[in-house]
Amino acid sequence: MFSQPMLWHVGLVENYTSNMFIIPKKGIAVVVLVNMNDYLVCNNLIGNIVNPLIGEERQELPDLYIILHLAIDAICFLPCFVSIYSIATIVQWNKKEKKSKTYVIDSICHIGLPMILLCLPLIVGTPFRVLWLFVKDLYLVLYVNAGILIAVGVYKLMFLLKEAYKKK
Repeated sequence: MFSQPMLWHVGLVENYTSNMFIIPKKGIAVVVLVNMNDYLVCNNLIGNIVNPLIGEERQELPDLYIILHLAIDAICFLPCFVSIYSIATIVQWNKKEKKSKTYVIDSICHIGLPMILLCLPLIVGTPFRVLWLFVKDLYLVLYVNAGILIAVGVYKLMFLLKEAYKKK
């Protein structure tokens, strides 16, 4: 990252970032305290604070803040939409004729998607506790939507079992 040897230490909590840099050759020490913890902004800017102090050029960072946050919001919106849609259309689901396509879609929505949501932190190597401490909103998006989708799936399964029992 930097061309000169330096000592540094970084600290992160859910809404605060601190960085300390010591550049022994130059006799410079820098402490950067930021009242937010946003990987898309402040962590990329730290280099632009330190680089000029050691005689290096500032990096041209693309202005992707809004685009990246909109992409993340869109990704979070998808499971929310599927959860709300599955609740909102349960009455129509109860009345419509079930075809094999319906079972495939329901399996994806009420088994596959919740499993992905529940396992996503493990897939990316983030412990649940870290997610809860640092990104509560994402934690809630993942687990509340997984819970809703599983609950609606259990409801649908119980409805199908009840209908099958009536036919006997």
